[in-house]
Amino acid sequence: MSSRRILFFDGFTSETTPTSSISTGPTGATGADGDMTWEGTWVSGAYTANQAVHYAVDGKAYVCHTNTTSDQVPTDTNYWDVLAEKGDTGATGAAGSNGTNGTNGLVDWQGTWSSGAYTADQSVYYSTTGQSYICILDTTSDQDPTNGTYWDLMVQKGDTGDTGAAGTNGTNGTDGADGASAGSTIESKAADFTAANHTTYLVSSAASRNITLPAAAANLEFWVKDSTGDCNTNNFTIVRAGSEEIEGIAANKTLQTDWGSWHFICDGTNWFMING
Repeated sequence: MSSRRILFFDGFTSETTPTSSISTGPTGATGADGDMTWEGTWVSGAYTANQAVHYAVDGKAYVCHTNTTSDQVPTDTNYWDVLAEKGDTGATGAAGSNGTNGTNGLVDWQGTWSSGAYTADQSVYYSTTGQSYICILDTTSDQDPTNGTYWDLMVQKGDTGDTGAAGTNGTNGTDGADGASAGSTIESKAADFTAANHTTYLVSSAASRNITLPAAAANLEFWVKDSTGDCNTNNFTIVRAGSEEIEGIAANKTLQTDWGSWHFICDGTNWFMING
């Protein structure tokens, strides 16, 4: 007894022998779209499940699986899953060809600014400020580069540099010529006299002498020298011109050293001796 196979198609039956083939049915209709929505680059804010974003920090794409509030970044796995990993860095591309040369600029360097007419795009150095400027509007004569209507700052003056290291000491200069003697005038005296400022007196001690002081005043000075060596016998008396003191004493001063030298100075009120 031969075998038979019963096939069922859409409610109909038919019989066939085992050598018969099964036909393929038609393609089914396209299913409905999924509910994932692309939101672009992630920014702080609330997201709902199935919204997908690109996270610029790590270059990956993520899909939200639990609603967020505002600050749950895509790396927070409590709210997000990785949707797509960041791709590997691609191989370096071939070098591009050189671009064409640009056109020459229009800046026209004029050197140091001086009073006169300038036209737009002419540039100058302004020594007053140490900076360079470019003309933006034609000038007539006296619009200096600090006038912002006509000029723009082109190059700012640099900061002052650090102080350099101290240089080595220079060699000593040659000695100067000997200076003049202390008094600007030298006078020989063989009689009584009144002293004058800035004068050296060579006084003969062949007899006693009275030397009267000038009236006291600031910066007065004079010098007395026993020129004959008999002052111990024939004394010199320094006579006050008024009530001033000599060496702190309100009295005349006696000089009595053979060959002695004395320097007198006044502070404007009283007299003092430097030596003698």
